[in-house]
Amino acid sequence: MSFKAICKISLAALLFLVSLGFVSPTSAEPKGNLTPESYIEYLQNLIDSGDTGAVEALEQFKNLDESQQEAFVTFMFTADYEEVFSDMGNGEEINKSYFVDGIEVPVSIENESVGTSINDVNMLAETGIAASASHSMKFNVFGIETTTLTLTVVWEHNNSVAVKPLSVTYAHVNRNPVMIISEVSNNNPGYITGGYYYGSGTWKSTATGAVGFITDTFGIKIKASTPKHRYYSTTSTHSNIPGAPWTQF
Repeated sequence: MSFKAICKISLAALLFLVSLGFVSPTSAEPKGNLTPESYIEYLQNLIDSGDTGAVEALEQFKNLDESQQEAFVTFMFTADYEEVFSDMGNGEEINKSYFVDGIEVPVSIENESVGTSINDVNMLAETGIAASASHSMKFNVFGIETTTLTLTVVWEHNNSVAVKPLSVTYAHVNRNPVMIISEVSNNNPGYITGGYYYGSGTWKSTATGAVGFITDTFGIKIKASTPKHRYYSTTSTHSNIPGAPWTQF
């Protein structure tokens, strides 16, 4: 998604919150309650602003029964939501359930990694063979994608070691109106040391719901020599460990 599209989506979300009374132009404090109807309107605004992935989210949300929809929007304001969301950088897959007014709310965190075949990107190469890889951390509620952070890197290699950094890009998806996500920094175009290419990116999340003003910083790192030797690691300021170990993909 382009930077321009991301800006349009962020602006649309902010204006929607202002219209609901969640935030005023000078304050990010919530001043109202999210309802299933207002969440549907929020998702529709995201779609109108260019978030094509919100089409599936809207369909999934409408397929929940009324009590599940109520539990979904209520759960977004709870300390439990912030707690499990903050654990996203621990590098662990999470599948657990919470209960809101007696309704079970399934929550999951997924780590997804992909890499291109050499032939898909070798026309980019100047001094070696180009390759790319990406890693995403995805937060789901009732199986609906609410927040995803993605790092994508491109580098050149000679079938043995990395020889040239090409680019580092990062992006995010956020479909929780009481969670603000911003991209903080990346080390574009990355660097090479010890035959490995390294790329990284960080994001800041701010919860402005009933749990209070809480901020966390997440990070994703990718290192690779060739497409057969790719690894990712994740970090979070909320984590009790300095960072997840390198995982091959």
